Amino acid sequence: MLCRLLYVAQLVLLTKVAGSEEPRPPTGAPSPNGARPPAVAPSALAPDAAAAEAQEGAPAAAMGRAGAGAGACAFAFTNIGYEITPKNALGAAKGPPKSVLAGTSATITEGEVLAIVGPSGAGKTVLLDTLNFAKGPGSPTGAISLNGRPLTRALHTRACIYVPREDILWPSLTPRQHMRFAFRLYQPALDAAAREAAIDDLLAATGMTSAQHTKAGGLLFQGLSGGQRRRLSLCMALAKQPRVLLLDEPTSGLDSAAAAAIVALLKSIAAKCSAAIVCTIHQPSAAVFAGFHQVLVLSEGRVAFCGARDEMAPHFASIGKPLRTRDGDGASGAVAVEANPAEAVLDLVSKDISSKQAVADVLDAWAASPKAAPKPPPAEMAATVLEPRAIGACAQTLVVLRRQFYLAFNDPLQYLARFVICPFVCAFFGLVYVASREHSQKQVPFRLFYLWWILCVPPCLCIISIIGMTSEMRSVIFEIRNGMYRSLSYVLSTTVVQAPMLLALSFAINVVVFAVGGWPWDNFVTFVLQYAVNLLIFESLAQLLIVALPNPILGMLAFLMYWTTSIVFCGLVFRGGDVIWPFRLLYYVMPLRWLFNGLGYDLYTPSTYDGASECVPGEAITTDQGAATCAVTGFYCTDASQSLGCYGRTGSQVLDTNPNPNPNPNPNPNPNPNPNPNLNPNQVLGTLHFAYESLDSADERVMDVLIMLGMALVLKLAFVLVLWRTVEQSDAPKQPAARAAA
Repeated sequence: MLCRLLYVAQLVLLTKVAGSEEPRPPTGAPSPNGARPPAVAPSALAPDAAAAEAQEGAPAAAMGRAGAGAGACAFAFTNIGYEITPKNALGAAKGPPKSVLAGTSATITEGEVLAIVGPSGAGKTVLLDTLNFAKGPGSPTGAISLNGRPLTRALHTRACIYVPREDILWPSLTPRQHMRFAFRLYQPALDAAAREAAIDDLLAATGMTSAQHTKAGGLLFQGLSGGQRRRLSLCMALAKQPRVLLLDEPTSGLDSAAAAAIVALLKSIAAKCSAAIVCTIHQPSAAVFAGFHQVLVLSEGRVAFCGARDEMAPHFASIGKPLRTRDGDGASGAVAVEANPAEAVLDLVSKDISSKQAVADVLDAWAASPKAAPKPPPAEMAATVLEPRAIGACAQTLVVLRRQFYLAFNDPLQYLARFVICPFVCAFFGLVYVASREHSQKQVPFRLFYLWWILCVPPCLCIISIIGMTSEMRSVIFEIRNGMYRSLSYVLSTTVVQAPMLLALSFAINVVVFAVGGWPWDNFVTFVLQYAVNLLIFESLAQLLIVALPNPILGMLAFLMYWTTSIVFCGLVFRGGDVIWPFRLLYYVMPLRWLFNGLGYDLYTPSTYDGASECVPGEAITTDQGAATCAVTGFYCTDASQSLGCYGRTGSQVLDTNPNPNPNPNPNPNPNPNPNPNLNPNQVLGTLHFAYESLDSADERVMDVLIMLGMALVLKLAFVLVLWRTVEQSDAPKQPAARAAA
């Protein structure tokens, strides 16, 4: 009931209080004396339009440091096709291959922008993914070349760059920080002054100077607008000095003014950087469409037109399919160039608006046209010259390491949130078990239960990093595929950052735990070190799951399954030897079992516990219930009737491996009769190891740490392999005949 009342109160707060606001007088309303406030400058109301004007008027030197002087460029793709074979749940083919793209060819030279348009399902994204060598569910065919030279995956990484539909940025970094990082890796030969000048030029040319110190923003906080994020993505791409830019719907999600600004920027980039640009576009406005040099119209995986933008309307008119306005002009059949030819051609090639037969006629007409023949790549052009990478592996790793350290201290989803949550949660459990501060026999097991909560809860909170690392890993994969740095550089840098941050997190957690729980500080250092190694295991597992399972929901579920299995098989819930095979194997391969042993030793061995006294095995002792004989464990409790047992005077006795099988070791069957025959010392003597198999009085902390480090190493190696496979997998188009022969 209380939770329901809190829910209603929060709902009212969000909808009636925070979610509403009384209308206010307009800022332009006259004041009582009749004066009006000064008008706002138009540039302040339309930042994207102002940026477009600024970039059109930017001097050629604005982008010169980033990409000028690259020479001639001709990017061509010929007879690109794509087939997908239907498969059943077992992966076996269950039908003939289905063609989703066929016979697509185009040539784009430096200074030109090619727009790929078409209705949904036309094959635009499939074509762009094929040009980007992306691994997909099917088999691509055809040929791709750059300056007459076959384009391989390695050459594509060096000379081309792909900008996806979703802007892949780092939420906690500003545009200037993004650019500094990109220039240090893409152009390491620039000194500090030249690098800052190049960054200033690009920011000014793309209209990002005013937002250069604004964080990109993300899940937790807002930052750059949609248009600014898209322009920043282009800035990052230009820092590479690419010959070919591939963009997936660069105007998606933007208003008409922002979309026009982006296309104007692309046109300016193509002209000033001698680059060829290919982009997919979805329902462009007339102003956006006018910024393209060439147009490739797709429908049903086939080409309806490919050529100069100004030639599109005459072509459709020549085949008896003039482009009409949306409201139609059936009398004259006038071409709607002045309205929006893009909308008109999309209506023409969409079977939902036109008809399936009409679309087929348009596609067949282009296939029969002489213009449909693929143009051979310009053979007279010199092969692209690629200078070797100027930055070494060590310098590359240091640059990535610098960024990762910055993110560790500024991104709340990496470590900062856990620095707040984990100590708070552990302090809460410490207050619940506050009575375990007493060094008494009754509190020995409750101190162990508090240790178990500390053992289990903070590693579970590593799941927070899955949320933050999901977007981070998308950025990392994107940057590695575009040749910004190597996979190994990222893995080494993140590991170097993880070590001190997790050590600091372990320190912050256990300072609170030891203070609240009243634990002895003698073994605090080794306690913190072991705990940090365990956190490293779960952190490495989170990294692996993010790469292996890109869906964060599946990654979190897998993480929780591993964590749950680990706490169940840690040795506290049941003894490992009592579990049947093969489930007993989990007792040895889960990390908390080894951590439980080492932390239990650190917790219990420095202390002595009231209520128990040491004795010599076999000697006569006196308890509250009468005379007895000292057991082989070497201790006894004065109150022998206590129901929670007698665990020992010292920490070693509490953790002793030898229970009391014979309370009277004297071989004489009755040398000293027990005055109290009802007293059985064995029922009140006990050790933690006897109940919890993973605890032991032997010092095995070094071996425990080595085993946990081995687990972390295995997870790290798996992470490296999966990341490398994810980044390196590609699918180059093959000639149909060669693929059939294979």
